[in-house]
Amino acid sequence: MPSRRPLLRFALSVLAVAVAGCSGEADSGAPTDTDRALACTEASRRPPRATEGTIAQAPVASHESETTVRRPRGSYVGVDVRGNTHRAPGPTVVYLNRMGVTLKGNYDDAAHNASSVVASQGLGQATIPPAGFSDTTWNNIVNCVKDEFSRFNVQIVEQRPAAPGYHMAVFGGGGQELNLPKGVGGIAPIDKNGCQIVDQAVTFIFTKVIGGDAEENCEVAAQEISHAFSLDHEYLASDPMTYLQYNGHKTFQDVAAPCGEFSKRGCICGRPSQNSVQVLLEKLGAPGVNPNPNNGDSTAPDVAILDPADGDSIPAGTLTVTVHASDTVGVTAARLFFQDPGRSLITVCGDGKIPCTRTGDNYAFIVPDAKGKAFFIANASDKAGNTGTSKTIYITLTGNAPPPMPGKITIEVLDTNTDGFEANRVMVPRAVITTNKGTITAAEIVWTDAGGTVSTWPLCPEGSDTFALPVQIAHLAGPRSFIVQAASSNGDKGQTSVYAFTVE
Repeated sequence: MPSRRPLLRFALSVLAVAVAGCSGEADSGAPTDTDRALACTEASRRPPRATEGTIAQAPVASHESETTVRRPRGSYVGVDVRGNTHRAPGPTVVYLNRMGVTLKGNYDDAAHNASSVVASQGLGQATIPPAGFSDTTWNNIVNCVKDEFSRFNVQIVEQRPAAPGYHMAVFGGGGQELNLPKGVGGIAPIDKNGCQIVDQAVTFIFTKVIGGDAEENCEVAAQEISHAFSLDHEYLASDPMTYLQYNGHKTFQDVAAPCGEFSKRGCICGRPSQNSVQVLLEKLGAPGVNPNPNNGDSTAPDVAILDPADGDSIPAGTLTVTVHASDTVGVTAARLFFQDPGRSLITVCGDGKIPCTRTGDNYAFIVPDAKGKAFFIANASDKAGNTGTSKTIYITLTGNAPPPMPGKITIEVLDTNTDGFEANRVMVPRAVITTNKGTITAAEIVWTDAGGTVSTWPLCPEGSDTFALPVQIAHLAGPRSFIVQAASSNGDKGQTSVYAFTVE
């Protein structure tokens, strides 16, 4: 549930990490709903900049009374969709999987256990353990999910279908399997730019976070499944797409509502508002009525990787992947998914992420610094949204590989007492940052506030190796999290893991 593209993040090695900061009194100019950095005492600071393309941080579960409980929330990951690879007439099938599964990072393909969410976390694969529900609880969850989608042309099943083309909602785990922060209730892929269906999507409901309540698991499942059909978070408490608390069972509401998590904001794809029922009817159809996403064209583009060949062993360095993509009505987009030991990449030819040129029906993707054992796959979409996909190519790149990240930066964040931390206070995250090669040239804190806003602020030097920044905690109670990252004159980079806490 919020978003980023599955251009995968790179792991930056850190030799030693702890977590922390200190607190003080608030200043009278504190805003009421947004955390902000205060002036440095020993150095000037630049204005904060929004950090794009991050997975939205979910609130950490709290231990409040039943009438005010904040249920665990989730995130969504923005993806480049593949299109209607296997979509066929009939209802959209959603498989509810409580048995556990090992998924590989790739474009979503539920039938082959491939997930763009796994890819978005920079993982080659991830294993979600089974959900520990009793049969009675599970039956209640299944029946509830069926009821949530009963107004649409959807078939909810408990057994994995024999034919491909279905969606899969995975129940189990606690989010740490995907390197997510504590308290995330679920996560799903979404096309936040074009609002197309993420076909054959794999979505996640983290049952270790949610617990054994059938209704809560059902509502989180309804939200995560619906992200794949382009539903944004909705600022309407009675709808399952919301982050807001509600004293009753949440069902899809046939009303135009603003989007947002803890405050109103615009919806994805430029929608002025969101009517969850109407969007799902558009994407899925009413029971027994199919939408016509293909506009009469059901022929997918012909896609093949011409070079390199499967099994090739070639020198490491700049790699050119030549893709052939043709279609009777014209190709609208050609994409490449590439993964080697140093990174994962999903790119559309022409998006600027890596160089790419087109000559007729051939596309040349230029991948810099390719090394080690790598695999890649290409696909292409046509005007009707049909998508063709190549076979996966596996190669080995040897010799002349760029050196790995040295990992010579050490970041130690000092102790912070955050238990019972009250809103409208000042917290001073403080870190000792050292390097054994060169000098530290940049030290920053990446801060996520209770509204999900992510900002990056420079830390202020306090001594030879110590950096800090006072942060005004807003009046809004809820979860906060931060990481500290640094760079050196030698080109080394490092960052901590996520440190999360709750302001009451």
